Amino acid sequence: MNRKVSFKDKENNLATIEIEIADNRLSMCGEYRGGGGQCLDNIKPKNKEQDRLIEIWKRWHLNDLHAGTEKQEAAIDRWIKKGNHYDYEKVCKHLKRIHLFTDHGYKYGHGWLKRDLPNDLEQEINTLCDRITRIEETEKENLRWKNADIDDDRIIALAKYLDIEPYEAKEYITGNGERYAYAGQDYLVLTDTEADSKCREDLVDNDELWKQAVQHGDTALGLEEWADQVISIDGRGSILNRYDGDEGQEEVNGEWYFIYRD
Repeated sequence: MNRKVSFKDKENNLATIEIEIADNRLSMCGEYRGGGGQCLDNIKPKNKEQDRLIEIWKRWHLNDLHAGTEKQEAAIDRWIKKGNHYDYEKVCKHLKRIHLFTDHGYKYGHGWLKRDLPNDLEQEINTLCDRITRIEETEKENLRWKNADIDDDRIIALAKYLDIEPYEAKEYITGNGERYAYAGQDYLVLTDTEADSKCREDLVDNDELWKQAVQHGDTALGLEEWADQVISIDGRGSILNRYDGDEGQEEVNGEWYFIYRD
């Protein structure tokens, strides 16, 4: 496996990480603020995906070259967290002091120990890299729309869904609130809560379908419970999009909007 992923961290600095797994050996190195190599301690993760990738780097990099057992290295980590700096002689003295210089017959630093990678680690790394890349692309897209001088996030969401440019969206998408129009076609642009509420209203206010279901013995549920079941099974698109049943979704400024052809 060979992967390369780039992202901006919490401080808006660019990090590029190269990842390789071969013969059950993980190797990771990075570029960050003009430096390269093992720069993981300098990167400031801004989301859980970045944080997990750094955690894997720290835990599994060169998994076949461990100077100590897991117990020895855990003790060293605790010692370093107390403000000590790694020095081989000092580490050996510390381990001898706590009776861990020899662990199950192995003396610290007297060879290289290998720890097998988890079976699903490669898949997890690929998934993380894919998610990080998607997040970065979304943030770039949001920045592009932020500079388009459109103050209605729902217009931006609809324009993204229709794959049209900011200038065209500003000029040709009309409407406000929940209903919008573009090129002669009407759309609903709703938040998650609004979409659930709108579905329920449509089913409850027009209860003919429920009455038919009761008469045919298809349900014994009350109207409200039946409406919830229909939404859960059939999906909101089947109720709000009478054209093709599709439900689009786009994220703008941290809010997800759901789009239906009206």
